[in-house]
Order: sequence, then structure tokens, then C-alpha cells
Amino acid sequence: MKLCISYFDNAISFESGYVSVLEIENKEYFYWLVNDLIQLEDSSFVESIRFFENNDTECSHIVLKVIINYFVFSFDSTKMNNYVMKQIINSIESKDKENINKEFQKICKAFSKILEKIDLPLSFSDELNIDSIIKLLKIHISSRNKLIDNLLLLIDINKNLENNQLLVFVNLKQYLTKEELIELYKYAVYNEVRLLLIDSQSYGVKIDYENKWLIDENMDEFVL
Repeated sequence: MKLCISYFDNAISFESGYVSVLEIENKEYFYWLVNDLIQLEDSSFVESIRFFENNDTECSHIVLKVIINYFVFSFDSTKMNNYVMKQIINSIESKDKENINKEFQKICKAFSKILEKIDLPLSFSDELNIDSIIKLLKIHISSRNKLIDNLLLLIDINKNLENNQLLVFVNLKQYLTKEELIELYKYAVYNEVRLLLIDSQSYGVKIDYENKWLIDENMDEFVL
């Protein structure tokens, strides 16, 4: 797959085994591109952005996610929670279900005694409902303390749940060491998740797993 941007000469290619990196020193065009990609994330069409398959057939629609804020990671959504619930239900063995049922019956007995004190014909279901118990516990995916761990988790979620065709990271290199970047690249390549890093400055020569394009302040383009 390749990305063609109307105001840049070179297409950005996405090759198996590599991460695509675009470093734009011209601030106006950096902002322009990031803004276009954010709009594309929310819609299916942006005039200046085109994606093509390797046979030059234009992609009718690309699902992408643009990540800018590296201080707040929200892994809590209806889709994610439903996925987590399904994984938990599939992992519960018969013995575990029996133990949960015993504890659930104890709760039901205690609750029955409470209801007897109320002068109303109250009743409830004492049948075990695993779905309801999981919802009651509010089980969710927790963010981690280190940025690199959250990024690796983001790749896991994308592969198993969201299935975005492209993850775009804006100015990520400001926050990671070279070793952490290589770890992220290697993990994305292994899991076959496409990444595009867009930065507003140049970081010099490319590192392992990178295909890099540099656009300087004068809009001269270099393929590294």
C-alpha cells in the first residue's frame, strides 16, 4: 500500500517488515498533513489524500487512527468491553463456574434476608448470569505506567479488535528512546500492523525497521 499526498512529490510506501516515517521540518505543511489525516479518520474522503494498493488500484476507503495525546490512553469503549467479556466467558471452565455459583447463592441468601424486612412483595432471580456478574465487576483494560507499554498494548488491541488499516503517530519520537522505538517497530512488524510516524523535525539517519522520508523547511524532499 502507498499514500499519495497532493502537496508532496513522493508517495509514502508501506512495505512488509518496515515502518514508514515522515519527518517534515516545514511547520505549515506538517500541520496541514496532520489536520488532513485527522479529518480522514472521521470521514471517508479528503481531497488531498489518496491511498493505493501495490498494483496502483486506488483504495476506496481506509480505516485509520491518529494518535497525538500520549498522556491519556482510553481503552474503555463498548466494543472493547464486549470483546473483553467474550474472552472472559470463553476462558471460564466448568469448575470455575461451579465455584462462582456457590458464592453467588450465598449472596442471594443474604439478600433474601434483607428483602424480608421490607413490607413489599419483592423477589429476584437467583439463577447465575455470568454476563451480569462481569458487568457488575466493571472489568476493563487498564492503561499502563510506561508509554512504550501503552503503545504495545495499542497494537495488540488494534490487531485483535479494532482492525485499523493504519496507525498514525504524531511527534512520537519526542517521547521514546531509540531502543524503545525499535522495540515498537519490531512489535508492529511482527503483528503485521502498519505504522506511520509523522514528526515536525528531523532525527537524522534512519534506524532499524524504518523507511524514512524527509521534507525540509524549503519543501525539498529526500528519501532516506
